[in-house]
Amino acid sequence: MRTHFATNVWAIFRQDDALEGKEWVAHCLDFDVVTQGRTFEHALSMLGEALLMVISEDLSAGRDPAERRAPEEDWLELTRLASSARSVDIHAIQPGTVILLSAKIDIDGRRVDEQQADGSARRTPRLPGATPQPIALLASA
Repeated sequence: MRTHFATNVWAIFRQDDALEGKEWVAHCLDFDVVTQGRTFEHALSMLGEALLMVISEDLSAGRDPAERRAPEEDWLELTRLASSARSVDIHAIQPGTVILLSAKIDIDGRRVDEQQADGSARRTPRLPGATPQPIALLASA
């Protein structure tokens, strides 16, 4: 069974006016995972945690995480946004800006034993830090 998974991913981050406090929504297109956070940095961290859960579950079940993918219209939106995007510093992100992130994720699925409530042991992946490592950060108006 595969226990290590590394890849580059694309994600779209935007503030959602419908959410309390205009939270940031993050959508990783490579795995069709959506999450949110209070700030861009928080959304990035939450996306990392969500990706770890999804990928580790796939690896534990013997599925290939690379088979997940957002619908084609989401990839077309990424292409459209990227055509007018410019590089941006993570500390210079302005409200209302759509952020495109290219990042590396690396999951080491070494096993550890976990005690279940019924007393049985469950072998689950031991996961490193959850935040994807940015390769490129682009802003699109």
